[in-house]
Amino acid sequence: IAKSLNIVIYKEDIQNEFEGLLINGKEKIIIINEKITNEQRKKFTIATLIGHAIIPWHTKSQYSIRKSGSSTLHTEDVHEIEAQNFAASLIVPKFHLENSIKNEVSIETLKDLATKKYDVSLFVLSNKIVQYSKDKYAVIQSKNHEIIKTFQGNRPLVRSEEHTSELQSQ
Repeated sequence: IAKSLNIVIYKEDIQNEFEGLLINGKEKIIIINEKITNEQRKKFTIATLIGHAIIPWHTKSQYSIRKSGSSTLHTEDVHEIEAQNFAASLIVPKFHLENSIKNEVSIETLKDLATKKYDVSLFVLSNKIVQYSKDKYAVIQSKNHEIIKTFQGNRPLVRSEEHTSELQSQ
């Protein structure tokens, strides 16, 4: 895809530990940190940078993707959110996902789809399901028994006092 868009990709040892960098000038260049060993992460980073390169209002001369080990989920940067959404949609197209999910969905089914069909993390796949099937699913990200972020469809999530108590006691 990058080649067809005349975007050149290089692998380099990026000293500041960013996973990737887009130089968004007359020529578009993506530099991927060669230290990234997770192929799913590398694919998502490249797709995100491609998003920055082709979304017309992403006009900064340079975009970088997070330092290794930090989360992309805590960003409030609209351009970053748009580019990540583009990347996830590119990697997991709506039409294909809808045809892959029929009837009942189990965690095992989702893991198989994520790893075997789309080669993405379970988290990326789950978020695309929420986006595409807005009234059926929600993903809740937590850390140390605290909810960090929710990704939900049209139905609002309501946290009951009983469920909150269960989380805190675990």
